[in-house]
Amino acid sequence: MKKYLLLTVFSVVCIVFTAFSQIAEDGDYRTRSTGALTWSGITTWQVRTGGSWANTTTPPTSANNVYIQASS
Repeated sequence: MKKYLLLTVFSVVCIVFTAFSQIAEDGDYRTRSTGALTWSGITTWQVRTGGSWANTTTPPTSANNVYIQASS
């Protein structure tokens, strides 16, 4: 009985963690850690493409997910 309870609790914790975690997807933007940071400046942003972050040529719009990183 204890095994089933432990398995149930573990499963619930995993489901909750997965539901509330933020996973970057292609098309999402993030700030670069250095440089002149302005919202509309293309040197401020990187975009997620093919599972990797790359420099972008267009700033994000209200339709994009945006991640703000701590500056270094």
